Amino acid sequence: MQNKTILITGCQRSGTTLLNLILDSHPEIHGIDEADFKLELLQSYLNDSKFHPYVSFKLPNFSAAVRTFEVLPNLKVFWSIRDYRDVISSMINLTLKVSMDSSKTLSWVVHPNGAPKEIKNCITSLQHNLDDDLMHLIEKYKIIINNRSVLENDREQQVFIGALCWRLKQELLSLYDSNKVDYSIIYYENLIRKPKEELSNLLNRLNLKWHSDMLNHHKLHTGISIGKTDNTKPIDSSNAGKWKAFLTPNEITIAEKICATIAYSFGYQ
Repeated sequence: MQNKTILITGCQRSGTTLLNLILDSHPEIHGIDEADFKLELLQSYLNDSKFHPYVSFKLPNFSAAVRTFEVLPNLKVFWSIRDYRDVISSMINLTLKVSMDSSKTLSWVVHPNGAPKEIKNCITSLQHNLDDDLMHLIEKYKIIINNRSVLENDREQQVFIGALCWRLKQELLSLYDSNKVDYSIIYYENLIRKPKEELSNLLNRLNLKWHSDMLNHHKLHTGISIGKTDNTKPIDSSNAGKWKAFLTPNEITIAEKICATIAYSFGYQ
């Protein structure tokens, strides 16, 4: 019997790693994140008894790959969403090396393997679903991204790119809808403020019973995950709303113009 499958996805910096660590702590779920995932081994993951009964893939970088995953058996998709202002702040704060042998670092929001890569993938996937507003934003983005020497030190342009990335990621849900792929929205804020309630609802969708290890994921995991998440850190409700001390009024206005309408539809004010 093939393993049942879970896909944790959405926009980077939205709590996908935390959700993966928590679910992996449940004895009936085995989590695999993007650092370990190999697409060519997909069938092996489905058939390997050590992953039974649920194998969970944490793949925000595959959020546009609807057709790849829609055929998986008993697929449950959990789409992580977080306040766009906190996401943008986190994108800017996260720094990565330009290359393994370089000491230079770049913010994830401008790193070639960060937001620019995700934006490119989203544009390709959404090419037939882009309205005039998005097309205008994308044209502006193309001008900005080609001036890297300025971009690396221009916070307002970084906010623009982070906001566009968040917006395009949420637009991908239209592909799930058109392909009739069922998904559940997991709000990061609910996950960290009332974790047992949020996780109990999630387990109901999987027909699994509650297990106390889920609130002790930090005691069951070690090391650092991709995106510099400390696996030994417990759920922290103070991670919501940090944007208020990070973004300037002008930066907030830039982000609002791009993200606010969709954010309101998800209940963010």
